[in-house]
Amino acid sequence: PRNPVKLVEEFCIMMGLDAGQQLQVVPLEGARNWCPEELSVRQLFSHVLDVFGKPNKKFFDTLSLFAKDEKEKAMLESIVSGSDEGKALYRDFVHDFAHHADVLKKFPSARPPVEHLINMI
Repeated sequence: PRNPVKLVEEFCIMMGLDAGQQLQVVPLEGARNWCPEELSVRQLFSHVLDVFGKPNKKFFDTLSLFAKDEKEKAMLESIVSGSDEGKALYRDFVHDFAHHADVLKKFPSARPPVEHLINMI
C-alpha cells in the first residue's frame, strides 16, 4: 500500500505509537505480508500494512482479545459470533466502508501492540 503520511501520523497518534521508532522484524515462514527487517513504525503503516484497507472477521476476533472495555469486547465478539445482531454489525461496518483505522478508532480500549498488528492486518 501507499498510505498518506499525514493519515499514518494521525493513526500513530491515535494508537499511542511513536512513528519514528525503529523496528526490527523477524520474517516468519508463510507470512502474508512481505516486510523489510528494519523499518520505522511510520514506514510499516505507510508502505507495508494496509491500515486503511478492509478488515476481515478474523481482525475483529483478534481485536476482541485486546479490548479492555467490556461493552467494546462484547460488541467485537458479537461481530464474529454468527448471531443475527453480529452479522448486522459486520454488515454495517462493511457497508460504511470501515477500514482497520476506523475500527480501531471505534474501539479505543482495544490497542494491540505493533507486533500483533503486523499479524492482524
